[in-house]
Amino acid sequence: MSAIAYHSSIITAGNGGTQPTQAALTIFYNQGTQKYELVQTLQPDEQMWIDIGKLIREHVADKNGNTLPPTATSGSFEIRDLTHTGLGTLFEGKITYDKTYGHAAYGCGVCCGYNAAILWYDPINLGFQGSPVADGVWGYNVCSQGYDDVTSSFYGDWSSQATSIVTVDYYGTHTPQHEGSTTTNTCGDIESTAHYPLCPALRRCPQGGANVKPSVAITGASSFAFVGSDPTIPKVLQQAVGKPDGGNYSWTASPTGRISFDNPSSDVVNMSGINPSTSVGDTTLTVNYSVGTQSATATSTATSRIFVYLALNTQISVPPPSGKYGYDYRLTYDTYTCPGGQILQPGFSGISVPESISVSSTNMPGATTHTGTGATDPNSEFTDRLAH
Repeated sequence: MSAIAYHSSIITAGNGGTQPTQAALTIFYNQGTQKYELVQTLQPDEQMWIDIGKLIREHVADKNGNTLPPTATSGSFEIRDLTHTGLGTLFEGKITYDKTYGHAAYGCGVCCGYNAAILWYDPINLGFQGSPVADGVWGYNVCSQGYDDVTSSFYGDWSSQATSIVTVDYYGTHTPQHEGSTTTNTCGDIESTAHYPLCPALRRCPQGGANVKPSVAITGASSFAFVGSDPTIPKVLQQAVGKPDGGNYSWTASPTGRISFDNPSSDVVNMSGINPSTSVGDTTLTVNYSVGTQSATATSTATSRIFVYLALNTQISVPPPSGKYGYDYRLTYDTYTCPGGQILQPGFSGISVPESISVSSTNMPGATTHTGTGATDPNSEFTDRLAH
């Protein structure tokens, strides 16, 4: 396009449809490295006339505040229908005139159509009893060599080969019905690629897989297991819930050799520590739930805890009977585990606490020491009696 005082180009675009549309005109100049963009709403049968020379002379800014420089004497342009992406309603024209010699020429463009249509997702994956998921269509634009969203041209023609597994609505929203796999597809007319005025609409029918996967969640609140061979050390319950019913469970822990499960193929498992963790939450619990050919996994972190020491919580002194001498203390201890020096939370009663006494010195040679084995109470605390 030339754009000096007596030479200019007029670009036209019209709306040949029955509804308003947004027309975008982009002018490329400086060897295509810069662009000037205008957007205008066109009513049915309305046209836009853009005089390139006038834009330059009057320094008219585009939608981004840019102006065309006086040195712009050639370039290219494109017109795009922003409202109807797949099958536009715009028509265009261009007149280049020369006032000096009384010459005018009409130019015609190339239709930037689509040579392929694919679904947004192939496959589209949904969760059993999960939320609906929208799907759409990409069209490959041969001019921009990229994908445009042409979903609106495919409204109303979506279908599912197995509605017992997935249903699809007018707009391509997929709703899961039951675990399984099927195929969904849609058809629509989008502009093909050719030289103006032949811009044929071509019907394309992309399709893709649709999977409804089962769901599983780890619902147990316990994030730890205890290391130890004493039979009073409890196993810790963990649980998973998979949907739909009737699937198969498989529990694993990573790294291996850290936590074991009494029945790893059950939804409810009891965990035992094999070797203590090196840091809190350094073990990953994974449950896999499979139904038919589909499966789902859930993970959570856990700690393999080992009992390390007792810490005095309270001390109560009981006075000796009248006329007697000595002492009688009731000592309550908290139980601590590692890693992290974590206190044992309430709820773990009956854990054996053996006792041993080492006498380093005494003023009563031959005195007898009495020891015993205690156990944690419902608060996971241990009470000892020290008396003389």
